Amino acid sequence: MNISPVPQEVIMESLQLSGYDFVVVGIFLLFVGRGIWLGLLKQIVPLLALYLGYIVASRYHTELLPFLTDLSTNPKVVFLSAYVILFIATYVGAALAGKGMAYVMQVTVTPWFDRALGAIMGSAKAVIVIVLLHIILGTIMAPENQMLRTCKTCGVLNEMAEATRKIIRDESVQEALRQQEPAIAIETIQDLINGEQNSETDPNPTYEMTIEPEHENTPDSQ
Repeated sequence: MNISPVPQEVIMESLQLSGYDFVVVGIFLLFVGRGIWLGLLKQIVPLLALYLGYIVASRYHTELLPFLTDLSTNPKVVFLSAYVILFIATYVGAALAGKGMAYVMQVTVTPWFDRALGAIMGSAKAVIVIVLLHIILGTIMAPENQMLRTCKTCGVLNEMAEATRKIIRDESVQEALRQQEPAIAIETIQDLINGEQNSETDPNPTYEMTIEPEHENTPDSQ
């Protein structure tokens, strides 16, 4: 079986990252490096606050913080405000509850294992931060902007964002946090532009028509 080499142009095109891709990768590496530097113990409380705060806000923000609906009628603003408040409350509660656990783990966990677990915790924090950033950008950017659709990491991020939105119980909040779609697809507009350019290049197209000669039937000679 002969394996043909992949052209270099195809490899470069597949590896070409957009500015948004570099931001996503940079945030991920930053959190992983910070997790290695701080270790496991200093990563637990922020991680619990990020995830538990989002889950509680997604399921019970109207019951726990009903006064927010009086401040704004925008479900997106109400949800994000509830998430910030519950994040702070969860952070404080987890910090107070984790004092004794941190003391025990400092005695039992070796430094290298602590840093390895810190890298894992940093990765988990990076995922939730990047996904939330992706969701928020999708709601505030113009629908015609292709930054969140053409990047190399957008396929995975869109799937994770959709799974994150499904945790929210209120369907109006889910819809408010959904990425805006353009009224007309960009591909359709591009096809129309290309069609107009072709018509301008050749305003009076000529058509060639060929007429095949008719074959007369001649009587057979006797």
